Amino acid sequence: MRRYIREIDQWKSHLENTRKAILKFASNKRKNKVAILGSGWLLDVPLNELSETFKEVWLFDIKHPSPVYRKAEKLGNVRLVETDVSGFAVPVFGLVKNSKKSGSKLDVNSLSPKFDFNLEGFDVVVSCNILNQLDIILIDYLKKECKISASDESQLRRLIQETHMNLLPKNKSCLISDVEEQWVDSDGQIQQQKSLVYTDKLSANMKESWIWHFDNYFTYNTKYKTWFNVICIDC
Repeated sequence: MRRYIREIDQWKSHLENTRKAILKFASNKRKNKVAILGSGWLLDVPLNELSETFKEVWLFDIKHPSPVYRKAEKLGNVRLVETDVSGFAVPVFGLVKNSKKSGSKLDVNSLSPKFDFNLEGFDVVVSCNILNQLDIILIDYLKKECKISASDESQLRRLIQETHMNLLPKNKSCLISDVEEQWVDSDGQIQQQKSLVYTDKLSANMKESWIWHFDNYFTYNTKYKTWFNVICIDC
């Protein structure tokens, strides 16, 4: 939220593009239940419009801010679910705990996701700008607590992203995600780029793409502005 407040003018187009993409995808679907995975602060979620057109709106995230609870209560047909959308928080914690206890090397191949929710029965499921975020905290935790090789890191990132892709119901899901980070100089020239995707399971059915001016004040990267290439695909 602090970054959003600082970058509000630069974020407007990205947030509006996301909201429009969600509504466009949902326009020709049944209007019983819609699920938003990674609802966050609802900056990029057209909650009022979804509440008006769907019988039930379900918001999934690890923690819902208190303003979201107030909005949900006011609208009446919004359900809040607090859960680990990645499915790997508990398994990764257990892996680290066991590794420390036994003194054994981390075995990322032993990891399998654990979900306490399912997406059956939803007419529309939206993965809302979270694909590239699901692994970040988990990888940072592993690096802090244990030694993890570069190959294991890439493998785990791929596993988390592919698990998320497989979680989305076919022909009912829309995925919006940043897929490339761009380092941009003061003149607006791209100096470096890196992929944020570790899976080849992204559908070729891309509907839209745009640039998210994520940080123009050199607070995320002190040498460059940081922009993201964002895509919207039907799954």
